[in-house]
Amino acid sequence: LVGRLAEGLVSMVEFRDGTLQLKRFQWDCAIFDWTDTLVDEYELDEAICSFIPTAKSANKNAERMVDFRDLLSELEEKRSPLWYDYLYLGEKFGKSPELLKMEHPRNKSKIRALFDVNSLLKRLRALGIRLAVVTDCHSEVLGWRARMVGIPLRSFDLVLTSDKVKDVRDKRQHLEEAIRRLHLDPRKCAVLGNDRKKDIAPAKALGFKTVWVPAPP
Repeated sequence: LVGRLAEGLVSMVEFRDGTLQLKRFQWDCAIFDWTDTLVDEYELDEAICSFIPTAKSANKNAERMVDFRDLLSELEEKRSPLWYDYLYLGEKFGKSPELLKMEHPRNKSKIRALFDVNSLLKRLRALGIRLAVVTDCHSEVLGWRARMVGIPLRSFDLVLTSDKVKDVRDKRQHLEEAIRRLHLDPRKCAVLGNDRKKDIAPAKALGFKTVWVPAPP
């Protein structure tokens, strides 16, 4: 990731006064996806899904029994705004938000930062670059997970989650909201994400520079 950022900075050069000069200080904001870009949450998600048992679906009148993982897959395929919301769905399956919150620290070994995120954020901040996160994660769950990996969310100028933006089709609405709140010129900003369709494509459509970060195996 650091290498890709360096490439992005080097690509932002201009020929002035007989020399190539970096325009890096014109890079106003770096906007990060969270899952699989900054943090690997796969094993943690598996553990949380296992914690939420097979139960009747959210429809009280439903006779069929559904597995929580199957329900998540079904909601994601439909791009339902509920698929990311462990708090709402967990409660429907008999696990309160408080129980889910307590279950996260028990699985601390199953979540990891993909690199020294805090060092990178400090380096970018030292260059005068503002920082933002856009994610499908629920804001409360994101807070639990950020604490687990030691990434202070206060390091970011803006954190946008899907329970605030209410869209999980892709990150376009997240990015439009970031432009509005931070008064961004997309041409001077970079979006970093692992999903070409949900992160990179909408960012390019809005005029952002982009850095594709391959998801961990």
